[in-house]
Amino acid sequence: MSIKNIITLIIALTKITFAYCEDFKISIQYQNRPPFFIENPITHKLTEGIGYEIIDKILKESKINFVYENKPLVRSLLDIKENRYPTCYPYAYKSKEREKSALFSLPFQKTSKLILAIRKDDLRFKNLNTFKDVISKNELYPIIKIGYNHEKAVSDLLEKYKNYSIYNIEKEKNNKIISTSSDQEEMLLKIIKKEGDYAFFTLNEFEYYQNKNKDIKMYLEYKEITDSKNEVVRHFMCSKKVGIEIINKINLAIKKEVKSL
Repeated sequence: MSIKNIITLIIALTKITFAYCEDFKISIQYQNRPPFFIENPITHKLTEGIGYEIIDKILKESKINFVYENKPLVRSLLDIKENRYPTCYPYAYKSKEREKSALFSLPFQKTSKLILAIRKDDLRFKNLNTFKDVISKNELYPIIKIGYNHEKAVSDLLEKYKNYSIYNIEKEKNNKIISTSSDQEEMLLKIIKKEGDYAFFTLNEFEYYQNKNKDIKMYLEYKEITDSKNEVVRHFMCSKKVGIEIINKINLAIKKEVKSL
């Protein structure tokens, strides 16, 4: 190959590299999930939420190229696991199982503890005080959103007593749980209609819907669980194609924007 052809090839490869760098965007996948992520009902753009506000600050401070995409959580988790392109779910629980196929940032936010959403007139919960007490009762049916993870203690108990694991899709359909793709408000309405008996919510999430929907306020209440952690810790969970360099930039931004957790 002549010197001229080599130079031409180098220039062409350089142009391709620059074009790739300009087009390389991290897909930040979210679900419209008040009070954490709230879309504008007219523009359908993500504009507010207690999760969105800190995440947006971190992303802009990190100076990475990104775009928000509204996708079902189960799809987001598959995108990350399959590692087909650079993508992050920015509000994830961290677990050893997830770390096998994903990269995690530092923690950046704590939300309120997990509680049980139940009917006010359901006296079966009166003397049930721990996650084991509740989950081990086969006559009580939890409503579980497909793809959602919980504290490790809860996930372990769901697998042990309900044969349910988000890491094994085949186990999602069984007669011990009510699995659903409905949003959180619909899940609560299902409890009112006795399509299930309880669901796991963070306290601030449940109170948001309690204040929003008069039926939820009238018919449902929350039950505190004695072994629930005081707070739920959130991380960026990313496909490995995002790369450790991007994770490091996000971590630097977290250290700047977030007070010590």
